[in-house]
Amino acid sequence: MQGSPNQPQPGRRWPVLPALILGLLVGGAALDSAAHAPPSVVPGSLPSLQDVEGLPSAPARSTDPADALAPASAEPPGAALADPVATARIKQDFGRLPMHFEPNVGQSAEEVRYLARGAGYSLFLTDTEAVLVLQPGRATALADHAGDQPPDVKASYPSSGTGAEPPVEHPHPDSNRPPWPHRGFEPGRAVGASGAGRLHPEHANRTDAQGQGDPPGVTPVRMRLEGATRNPAPRITGLERRPGISNYYLGKDPAKWHSGVPHYAKVQYDQVYPGIDLVFYGNPRELEYDLVVAPGADPSQIRLAFEGADALRIDAEGNLVLAVAGGEILHRAPRIYQRVDGRERAVAGHYVLLEGDPADGAAGTDVVGMADAGTVSAVGFVLAAYDPAEPLVIDPVVVYSTYLGGSSFELGYGIAVDGASNAYVTGTTYSTDFPVVNARYTELRGEQDAFVTKLDAGGQGPVYSTYLGGSQIDNGYGIAVDSVGNAYVTGATRSADFPTVNARYPLLSHVEDAFVTKLDAEGQGPVYSTYLGGSLFDWGTGIAVDGASNAYVTGTTYATDFPVVNARYPGLRGEGDAFVTKLDAGGQGPVYSTYLGGSRADAGNGIAVDSVGNAYVTGWTGSADFPTVNACYSHLRGYADAFVTKLDAEGQGPVYSTYLGGSLMDLGGGIAVDGASNAYVTGQTYSADFPVFNALYPLLSGAADAFVTKLDAGGQGPVYSTYLGGTDRWLYGDRQGERGEGIAVDSAGNAYVTGVTYSVDFPAVNACYSQLRGYADAFVTKLDAGGQGPVYSTYLGGSEGEQISGESGYGIAVDGAGNAYVTGRTKAGDFPTDNARYPQLSGRDDAFVTKIDSSDIVNLTVTRTGNGTVNSTPSGIACGWDCAKAYPAGTRVILTATAAAGSRFAGWGNACTGTAATCTLVLSSSTRVTVTFNPPTLSRAFSVGLYRPDSSTFFLLYAHSGGPANVTFRFGPAGRGWLPLTGDWNGDGRTTVGLYNPAAGTFYLRNTHGGGVADATFAFGSGGHGWLPLTGDWDGDGRTTVGLYNPSTGTFYLRNANAGGPANVTFGFGPAGRGWLPLTGDWDGDGRTTVGLYDPSAGTFYLRNANAGGSADMAFAFGPRGRGWLPLTGDWDGDGPTTVGLYNPSTGTFYLRNANAGGSANVTFGFGPAGAGWTPLTGDWVR
Repeated sequence: MQGSPNQPQPGRRWPVLPALILGLLVGGAALDSAAHAPPSVVPGSLPSLQDVEGLPSAPARSTDPADALAPASAEPPGAALADPVATARIKQDFGRLPMHFEPNVGQSAEEVRYLARGAGYSLFLTDTEAVLVLQPGRATALADHAGDQPPDVKASYPSSGTGAEPPVEHPHPDSNRPPWPHRGFEPGRAVGASGAGRLHPEHANRTDAQGQGDPPGVTPVRMRLEGATRNPAPRITGLERRPGISNYYLGKDPAKWHSGVPHYAKVQYDQVYPGIDLVFYGNPRELEYDLVVAPGADPSQIRLAFEGADALRIDAEGNLVLAVAGGEILHRAPRIYQRVDGRERAVAGHYVLLEGDPADGAAGTDVVGMADAGTVSAVGFVLAAYDPAEPLVIDPVVVYSTYLGGSSFELGYGIAVDGASNAYVTGTTYSTDFPVVNARYTELRGEQDAFVTKLDAGGQGPVYSTYLGGSQIDNGYGIAVDSVGNAYVTGATRSADFPTVNARYPLLSHVEDAFVTKLDAEGQGPVYSTYLGGSLFDWGTGIAVDGASNAYVTGTTYATDFPVVNARYPGLRGEGDAFVTKLDAGGQGPVYSTYLGGSRADAGNGIAVDSVGNAYVTGWTGSADFPTVNACYSHLRGYADAFVTKLDAEGQGPVYSTYLGGSLMDLGGGIAVDGASNAYVTGQTYSADFPVFNALYPLLSGAADAFVTKLDAGGQGPVYSTYLGGTDRWLYGDRQGERGEGIAVDSAGNAYVTGVTYSVDFPAVNACYSQLRGYADAFVTKLDAGGQGPVYSTYLGGSEGEQISGESGYGIAVDGAGNAYVTGRTKAGDFPTDNARYPQLSGRDDAFVTKIDSSDIVNLTVTRTGNGTVNSTPSGIACGWDCAKAYPAGTRVILTATAAAGSRFAGWGNACTGTAATCTLVLSSSTRVTVTFNPPTLSRAFSVGLYRPDSSTFFLLYAHSGGPANVTFRFGPAGRGWLPLTGDWNGDGRTTVGLYNPAAGTFYLRNTHGGGVADATFAFGSGGHGWLPLTGDWDGDGRTTVGLYNPSTGTFYLRNANAGGPANVTFGFGPAGRGWLPLTGDWDGDGRTTVGLYDPSAGTFYLRNANAGGSADMAFAFGPRGRGWLPLTGDWDGDGPTTVGLYNPSTGTFYLRNANAGGSANVTFGFGPAGAGWTPLTGDWVR
């Protein structure tokens, strides 16, 4: 198969769209991808860490081989459903896509009159026969791998040395998706691996007497009517027109395109025998045909002959069983009835196998058992007595127990939603051509086309479904939609005859180019369609569209002559670069087109655009010289890092461009942008030190996790950044983790993420499917605007257990009502749809589309002031600071407030009122509650606190005495070396906390005591130089701002605003390079903060009453020298001037002095653990 079968796929939250084999998708013969693939690495597959030279293997969590063989879950399908009261309602109707028949207007062989596609089959109706083309199921596909390595194994990362061109080495092997670091270099894809779809040699390449073969993996079975009285030319009519059309834009010649092909629910053959009609209909997983016998007609005329079956039998239940290569076709015992007075009356009857010439009235053998197909000439029916004056219906149902997959492979990669909640999906389908007798199937067999499908808002059927491609390999990877319903698609094509219209680049430049196609709102034709590439390999992986209908495309190119226009970076710098191209509304010329990369390997994966035309791009880079501008992370930290780049509307310069990663490998997968120009990024990280901030999940859970990062509009730092994953699992001797593939954001700033998980402990919250059902499931997670809690988070998958790669979500979109739409791929026949009566496993990759209606989920948010806790019944709210919980609409919640020792409950606010300790709410919509606790009465004096860096936890104490902390909360990332700050940032008279990231030079300030998002985030100075942060009210305006101290030069840099910009005051004070520590305080009580220094080797303080160079105004010794004690400053007695103190970290003891002079401590007390490496803090916490 083409494409990286292990590639992530968009799965999405709670059921809904059936594994959308899209009755709209052309299924196809699955040829072994090795026949087409370059003999090398998939540029779109992630490397395994074990495959990366110089990187350590992931730590093993288990050495028990049984762990690798244990099933994901013992639960039967559906057993993992959560209580419906705790889950959001799924749109049950979305995806009940009916089977449809298309008239052949040239999209199939000439003799075909109508065709249909279902799960595992394609049906072609000619004048004389019905040709059923089956695809092999899982049992057959896996037989090829018995005793061998699983079909999906790790791909090695491409060489990233400079100077080596990667002609055949680095294109993705006909994989359905370029590199995962590209969507490229994804873990889990072997070079030359055939994937799960390869037939066992025993069943492949079967030949007939003339030596002609069926295409590999295809089982055509022909059913025709025989007998002396059959009609050789019956009238054939499509019945019951369905909404929706199909379009075929295949090849360059518009005369051979077919658009507006209608859909019908049924096809009727009139008078196949005298007085007998034949009607075909069904649903995507079962085919039915009725033989309708008119009053007075003779049903004994009916003779069904089959070609392509190895043997036939009638089983004990009366079913007709056809043995075919790789499985069986079951024609259920016929339901025979007459309708009399509006009611069905059953008629007894059954199949009979006939021998001899059917034209001569063959003899029946009413036998249960197997008969060689060569000895059975036809199948007839034996009927009991019935009323010949009434019509008679004989109704078999055809079931393919081994073939309940897609017709071959259908993979959904991208999804978009318009203002009317119509969903637009793109991906890849393998086309099934009509199996002409004695043909060798050498051309299009096994190749694939892109598809574009528009589904109506209710999911009841396609508005249109379009095939897009040429005579070679075509894949759709990304899709966007504008305000009037035009769809914009990008992907990759190897077809020199790919359909081009109004093309800026009308010719294929090399083996594989990106393409960009704009389809009109009705899907009736391309507005434009163009290649986009140079003389090596190019893939388009992401696309976005702005309000003026300009299209923005990103992807990866290996070509030195990729078309550049107004390029910020006009040349290929490394082995492969990302590219960013902006096309005007007519597709006639790029507004700009630029490379984006460094001197090694780089790839673009996702793109978004804001309201003013700034483009936001993510992907991955292995280049230490990737272009960074205003970067919050300016250095490559690992083997590969994600990147995030914001280009201005003209593409002439990045507004910002930053790395995003830790010390191993990190890959950007998808990106979205909100109305405030905050960027939301998801991807995959192997790094335990990935930059987390305000993290919901601050620690790497397994070998690899997904990540979700929200960057502020300037790119100066994360609003939040969190891991998202579980502990992974061992499969075939390797660790498989999570991967974030797609992300979307709604108008409220909630982020919707999809991807793939292998973990049984992936965080499931308000989950419809709370357990992993297969080796791998898609996941769908909705995070609130602060990233502090999932509104919901769920698995989405079936119990497929034979392949490493099960379900994956690839693309996600969200409509104005907060409904999420996901597309991806599944291998599971029991993928959650509402058609639960079809539980059989699928044998192929199928696209799916799922719509999740979150209107029944509402958020309850509690914001607390003061010291106390709030708890809820039912459970969910249990917080000592701000917190939120999602509940089903209509839930009755009782909140209870409990004041901490020394504090008292003062009352509720917002949705709750009054001063009673409890508040009862019935949640009909998202609701906010505030609660206030009054602090104990204290003097206006500073007290102390501690900061625990390994968990980023603050412990604040209200009094100068030992005891438990009055306030405890987490803020910022854990274990990253960030430094705590304190100050009155907003001038309300109360000291709160902040953090400084020394690597990036970024400050994060919080205006309240509690976890949450930073209220101010900005960069000041340059990171990575060992400078130390300061805080103080330098100008006496009542607000604390920041500063920096350069110990190597003894220079202070003070800023009068908490925002980026130059220092307002710069001066030197004290010696350089001596290891002295900076201090700040209002030493003289004049309302302005000034600086000081502490010499730890001598235990001496040097204080200055002006922020300028000069001698110390005060110098004195306090405390021991050379003991590693840390200096403090604060107004301990509330008299106005700031004085000093010391903290002994080895014993956890504070020593406070009420005068800036030598002497003994006025207050001594212990607080916090001894020797734990915690950092002391001071402030007026309760004012």
